[in-house]
Amino acid sequence: MLDRSGAGLGDVIGRMGESFSRAQTLYAEQNAAVAKNKHNWTESLSRQNDVQNRAVESFARLSVRGTTAHFTAQADKTVRSDGKSVRVPIALGEFAAKTRIVAVPEVSLNAVRVADLVNAGTAPILPQRVALFTDGAFVGASELGFAAPGEAFSVFLGVHDRVKLERTLDKKTSVLHRSGKRTEMQLSFLVTAENLSNEAVTVDLSERIPVAQTEEIEVDDIETPHKVKPDGQGVVRWTETLAPHQKVAFRIHYTLQYPSDFVTRRRAEEEQAPRGPAASPAPARQKLYDQIDMLEKSL
Repeated sequence: MLDRSGAGLGDVIGRMGESFSRAQTLYAEQNAAVAKNKHNWTESLSRQNDVQNRAVESFARLSVRGTTAHFTAQADKTVRSDGKSVRVPIALGEFAAKTRIVAVPEVSLNAVRVADLVNAGTAPILPQRVALFTDGAFVGASELGFAAPGEAFSVFLGVHDRVKLERTLDKKTSVLHRSGKRTEMQLSFLVTAENLSNEAVTVDLSERIPVAQTEEIEVDDIETPHKVKPDGQGVVRWTETLAPHQKVAFRIHYTLQYPSDFVTRRRAEEEQAPRGPAASPAPARQKLYDQIDMLEKSL
């Protein structure tokens, strides 16, 4: 495409950018001149710049995510010029929810309620904070990620305070043994779940077994509840139904063998490694030696 002067499209766009830059410079010079005689002018410009910077940051996040959506507001709304956020209703939808109780005792001794939903609408659900209400009463807030039409997603609904969890290292059956260049730990964790309510409760439980990320590490003698096999990430998942006021115990057992200098050597390697985003250590390996160090100190 050519303009009337015969310049190419790239030249036209370049001249447009230069023109806009000159206009910005002139605008700044004029405002600086006005600000000499008006004390509030500089403060007003500062607020304007803050609003512009926030807008730039918002569009930058959208650009990284790579997803945009356009909505038609359900009603007219006045948008203020001071940069304050304004809520605009854009859609109303009803989705069938399947609720469940989830517990990960290694991470938290709180069982939580989760709702599994599917975006059955024709528009995507944007990442945002959500307010939670039960029978018209506000019970808390949660976070939503992006969900495309037809995509399944989950919502955190808060702590289920009628399920009590405990997780302890059974030191009577756990042993730390060093032999030359190798160390062996026999670890046994006792997990208990108790239903404090007058109704039966079904809980989805998860535990984790270390995964050997290197040939130096060996994980053997694995025992899990109901003989459930860990997945590729070492996560063990099972479902348990607790009768009213019932308390159930589970045992997680495994043997871990590794070089006796594994923790100190890995930490030294990390400290000597070049700093920067391109040279960051492998998250799984770092997590493993930190976990081993923590377990050694607990025995």
